[in-house]
Amino acid sequence: MKKVLLGILCLFMIFPIINAQEANYVTIDKVIEELPKTNVFQMISQNEEANVRIAKNETDHTIDFYMNEELFAKISYTSEYIEYVNNNEITMEEAEKQFSEMFFIGATMEAVLRACGYEDKTLSSDDSTNYNEQFYNTYGLLTTSEKYNITEDGHTSSGDFIRHFKISLDKNKIDKLMSEYASNSTTPDLKNLRTSLKVKSSDKGSVKLGVKVLDDSGENFTFFCNIYRSDSENGTYVKLNDEEFACSSKETTYTDKNVESGKTYYYKASVSGSTVDSPSISVKTSSDVAVKNPKTGVDNQLFYLLYATLAAILVITYLSKQKGINF
Repeated sequence: MKKVLLGILCLFMIFPIINAQEANYVTIDKVIEELPKTNVFQMISQNEEANVRIAKNETDHTIDFYMNEELFAKISYTSEYIEYVNNNEITMEEAEKQFSEMFFIGATMEAVLRACGYEDKTLSSDDSTNYNEQFYNTYGLLTTSEKYNITEDGHTSSGDFIRHFKISLDKNKIDKLMSEYASNSTTPDLKNLRTSLKVKSSDKGSVKLGVKVLDDSGENFTFFCNIYRSDSENGTYVKLNDEEFACSSKETTYTDKNVESGKTYYYKASVSGSTVDSPSISVKTSSDVAVKNPKTGVDNQLFYLLYATLAAILVITYLSKQKGINF
């Protein structure tokens, strides 16, 4: 009996060791080494205004991303996984901030895949997949999000606000993930990426434009866009937006509120980092200035109003005489 108990005890002692050997973790240093090689990071680096630097913060256990020497995003790590959590209230500012962070989160996920040997692969787009805790336990990936739609100052932002992102550093789990959900990487060529631009509406106070990125990858990547305006088709185009705004293959609305009535404007759009602008489009805003009659010098609108008033008086006078009514 003692031998049986001793044998069982030995099994319990050995089991954790066997269990530990089942996991095959890539190191966080290997992930950081792969980060600058990722397609997402290369896209960011093509923007000449962005000077990006990566640092491993061993005190806070975070991967810190700096843009132009300003701390831009932080992603936590352990020896077993990388994780991002955001429980903040969803505002336009917070949504735009997270949109920027998503580039680095995407780059980090791609770096994990590269560290596990998947250099030319990405995850297939499958909105029906629920990357919950159970999915994480099997495939090493967890994402939870909240849909939002916000309009502020004529600018509408909508999408999925990421609440929780977590990816395992266990190669065995990543192997299983990629064996079932991998697809070939189709990151677009940012320098030659084009946009289309159209007028959605205009009035005397604003011009509403629709912007689309002509990205045929089918992955619905999100980019940064800019809008430019000129007073003449071949004149100098000046950037309107102070900050780059999110755009994709789905139409994004941009509203120019700084316009004069009765004036023609010319617009172009481009993806940040691209060397190609959209073809220019023109729009004439509504006029709130009354047009004068060249013969009389009287405003046409005023003339028609006086004419209608006089006609009404004559009709009333005629009817009153017919019926013998005195005013």
